[in-house]
Amino acid sequence: MYSKISAGSVDIYKAEREKIEPEKTIERLNVTFKADIKSVEKLISFIFSKKNTTLREHLYLSDTFSEMEYQVYMRRGKGGVEVRIVFREEGGETVADIRLEGIYRRCIEIAESGFVG
Repeated sequence: MYSKISAGSVDIYKAEREKIEPEKTIERLNVTFKADIKSVEKLISFIFSKKNTTLREHLYLSDTFSEMEYQVYMRRGKGGVEVRIVFREEGGETVADIRLEGIYRRCIEIAESGFVG
C-alpha cells in the first residue's frame, strides 16, 4: 500500500481529550429573621429538605453562631452547587449569610427558582 501513495499526500492527525473546567461563581444573600437561631435553623432545614438537598455538615460553634452546609442535587445527580449558611444571633434577631458556590449556570438557575429568596 505504501508504494501506491506518494510521500507528499499523507496527513497524520492526533486526537486528545481536553478537560474543560466549568466557570465557578459565588452568589451571596443576607437575610435577617426576627427569631432565635434555633427556630431559623429549623425553618431553613425544612425548606432545604423540600428542595433536593442533603445536609453535609452542621457545626454548632456557640449558642449564637452556627454553620450548615448542603449539597444540591438535580435530576441527573449532583448539581455542582454547595450551599453554606452561617447563622449569627444579634440582639434578638438572627442573620443568615447564605452562599451558593459552584457552576455559574447552576447557581443562577437555583437563585432564580426562588430556592433561597
